[in-house]
Amino acid sequence: MGRAKVLAQERPQRSLKVGGFGPRYLLIGAWNSVFGFLTFFLFIQWFDSESGHFIALTLSYLLSIVQGHAMQRRYVWESRAPYILELSRFSYSYVAQYGLNTFGLFVCVNLLDMSATLSQIPLVAILTISFFFVNKNLVFKSLEAHVKS
Repeated sequence: MGRAKVLAQERPQRSLKVGGFGPRYLLIGAWNSVFGFLTFFLFIQWFDSESGHFIALTLSYLLSIVQGHAMQRRYVWESRAPYILELSRFSYSYVAQYGLNTFGLFVCVNLLDMSATLSQIPLVAILTISFFFVNKNLVFKSLEAHVKS
């Protein structure tokens, strides 16, 4: 038996099941949510205008795209896919998430009379869970070919 084959048999194989990624995704997702919420909170303090909460949301999303991709790529999916291609897919998913969050923010603030800051708690929770499946099935879809052995 060749050396490479022996080494491959000795290494534990990572599970590609949702259960294997779920706990890591939730942990990193929690951090990403805290990061996004804190940046939103900091930016919202700087803008007093009526549309300030949308500016704060936009700026926090721009920072969160880079930070979120780096964390998920390394610690959740352990991806080795081409960086720019994967970052662009991740960015597109974040733009979709941003659109949904903007709509939710509008509904919460203008129709439900909620605080812009507090509205992010349920919105982020719903989007975090939903986008696990987007990331798993679309953004990091080439995972099997690029996972660390």
